[in-house]
Amino acid sequence: GVFLFSVDTVMLGWWRGAAEVGFYAADQKLVGILGLFPALFGIAVFPLISRGTAMDESHQRKIMEDSLSFLFLLAIPLTIGGWIVGKALIPFVLGSGYVGAIPAFFILLPTLLATYPPTVLSIFIFAHDKQIKIVPLVIITTAINIILNYFLIQKYGLNGAAVATLVASIVYALLLWRRTESIIGGKITANLKKKIVSGAIMGASVFIINTLGFQVLISIFLGAVIYLSALYITKDETFKKITSLFNFSKIL
Repeated sequence: GVFLFSVDTVMLGWWRGAAEVGFYAADQKLVGILGLFPALFGIAVFPLISRGTAMDESHQRKIMEDSLSFLFLLAIPLTIGGWIVGKALIPFVLGSGYVGAIPAFFILLPTLLATYPPTVLSIFIFAHDKQIKIVPLVIITTAINIILNYFLIQKYGLNGAAVATLVASIVYALLLWRRTESIIGGKITANLKKKIVSGAIMGASVFIINTLGFQVLISIFLGAVIYLSALYITKDETFKKITSLFNFSKIL
């Protein structure tokens, strides 16, 4: 991820001015902060995945599916919520001078859905001592990103760089997911239906809240409450496991 963003910035500097490089760098910082969550989760779950390599395929699949479900539980509201409040969030965090960074920010947000899963997918592959199999995937992804940057940046500037990163991230995630399935020997699912429904409810609610003129931080807070409530009402399995883990079930 760091490499893709760095290549984007360098190539953007070749054909566009310092202003667009600055806007894109600002977007990278915001998306990068949101990308800290899976990194921390990966550190926490690594021992579990490592121990899981000694289990049968069904247990390994269960560990991976639970881990991926948790990451999507985070990525879905961040992406949807970011689309809704992004227009107000960028000026609030960076200042009114960064309004030009908003379109690229919207394009980069879905990369969260593509960059969260590889955190645990790559850990699983490393735990099985098959990290060499990741190298071709990195080469393919890098080539796609550079080629797309060449054609898109010259015409669309930082928005083109954002599209190139989004496409490359999706391709890498899909290839890595497929590689993990080949090691496990079966399909991996992430139980997304109820999370998407809850995210849609949250998105619609935050949109209405925004139209009423609430301050952006209040919108974010209310959106989080609504999303968690929707997960609880729809009885999302991942959310139930989390509340049980932290003993929240007694409160709820």
